[in-house]
Amino acid sequence: IIDIKDRENARIPVDNHLTRVGLRWGIVILDKHLEAKVVNQIPVVYDEDIIIRYVVREAYRYLSEYSHMDVFLLDDFIWNFGRTLCLRDAPICSSCPFRNCCRVFELKTFLNEHVYYNTWYY
Repeated sequence: IIDIKDRENARIPVDNHLTRVGLRWGIVILDKHLEAKVVNQIPVVYDEDIIIRYVVREAYRYLSEYSHMDVFLLDDFIWNFGRTLCLRDAPICSSCPFRNCCRVFELKTFLNEHVYYNTWYY
């Protein structure tokens, strides 16, 4: 077990599952330029990838604070949720407990995580 000394400054690593869920739920809304790239599955550049992941990371930090849920517990929950229900190409919205507060479910649209191929550092 890792003993984290500075829990107030703890941040989660943001992978594609957490990004996808954050974008679909609407806890992160991208500007029109980036959202168009995500919707059309146009690859983003390095700086855009960093911006998207940073904003998603901070959104989950705020959600953690607001919900009084440990950020790492929240990370585990959302990662598992993204791997089992909120799947990349075939989300199981009919079984989703969050469909009533999900931005893409409400808009009756489809959204995946952004496309970025140069992921050697993830």
